Amino acid sequence: MKKTYFLLICFSFLYSCTFTGTTHKYIAPENIGTYAFQILKTLDTLQKEDFKTHFLPFKIAKPIVSSLPRKEKQLFNEFPLEKDKYASALDKSYSDLKEFSTMNAFTWKDVEFYEYAPGYFENEDVSLHLGLLKFNKNNKEYGVEIRAITTKESSGLLLLLHPTEIIQPTY
Repeated sequence: MKKTYFLLICFSFLYSCTFTGTTHKYIAPENIGTYAFQILKTLDTLQKEDFKTHFLPFKIAKPIVSSLPRKEKQLFNEFPLEKDKYASALDKSYSDLKEFSTMNAFTWKDVEFYEYAPGYFENEDVSLHLGLLKFNKNNKEYGVEIRAITTKESSGLLLLLHPTEIIQPTY
């Protein structure tokens, strides 16, 4: 009897460990910019491991990106198809965003985001999101590129790229 309870407890523990890491929040495509905005607004106090939980898990993202036609896959050339490289890319994203705020002497919670310019590439199975989240700080305009993906079963962020200054053309 004790052995049965012990095995039941062990099985329950293993089951929870196995499936906890694969669940994620489905982000409606029209909310991807808002979702990224909320992450960035909390970045000043957000720990790296918590930051990574906001992105589509590698187990879910890899098969989707791998199945894309060659042309569409090239749009996601920043997305590494190896688990350790994906983890490194998320670490780099976090570090780049933190470093950017340090180098430009501001806190993310005080940034005024004013526009999300979504870019979509769709086929019957997958929507690729190549958006730009724009903000002003220190009298300059910046953008954070967003990479996200949506299928019928999954939707989430893949990467947030290093902010860059947006230079308006002068005519």
